[in-house]
Amino acid sequence: MSLTGAILGDIAGSRFEFEKEIADWNSCELYNKNSVFTDDTVQSLAIGMAAITHKDYAKSLAEICNKYLFVGYGGNFHRWLLNPGTAQCNSWGNGSAMRVSAIGEIADSLSEAEEMAAASAKCTHNSYEGIKGAKAIAGCVYLAKKGSSKKEILKYAQALYPGEKYEYPPERKLCEYRETYKFEVSCQNSVPVAIRCFLESTDFESCLRNVFYVNGDTDTLGSMAGSIAGSYYGMGGLDVENILKYYLDDELFELWSTIITYISNH
Repeated sequence: MSLTGAILGDIAGSRFEFEKEIADWNSCELYNKNSVFTDDTVQSLAIGMAAITHKDYAKSLAEICNKYLFVGYGGNFHRWLLNPGTAQCNSWGNGSAMRVSAIGEIADSLSEAEEMAAASAKCTHNSYEGIKGAKAIAGCVYLAKKGSSKKEILKYAQALYPGEKYEYPPERKLCEYRETYKFEVSCQNSVPVAIRCFLESTDFESCLRNVFYVNGDTDTLGSMAGSIAGSYYGMGGLDVENILKYYLDDELFELWSTIITYISNH
């Protein structure tokens, strides 16, 4: 359910992406007429399709993402789409991490999840932090899928983002983030926060509300945190198929269905 969680997290966070403060974070609708899918969803589906078909990640991204040019890509990724044969040298943006949900669910081991995530990142985000961010989210999804405890997932995340080296380590409480966190697009300053949103949750919905609580790059935080929560909890009482049919177009819905069917039979 990680891919589904990533997409639902993206759509839920989309309308809050540039809000200075979400006052009703604990009671607002998760989805309304202003909610949309963004580049997080499109890239997640592209990487998922590459993973299940063993297609080159760069080719899958170029093929699918070029059909959806106005969904919020960063400038570097837009430029990459014009020439997908070249890598974005040293990119540390969180685009590499928000799209790996399906990889964590498909992988048969933690090391395989990390290897696949690294390969998916290198075509556009071939920096140390860009690759590590992708590995971190895919690894957390895999651990959640295998039934690891939150304590074990935290330990895994802490090894990647130790508190003495990172401004926003995963062991810090969300109430501390609430006072200091701002819009961040780097892996190193958003991946640990997304993991923390999951760690302090009690179900899928509360994970998304934690994203609203800390605010920031809410669609991408929602996609990353939602992918882990989806794998750990499932979707609860959400009417997933109808929500996705409403917000996705026919082609994206079909891609989601294809990947989910593969994962279910894997």
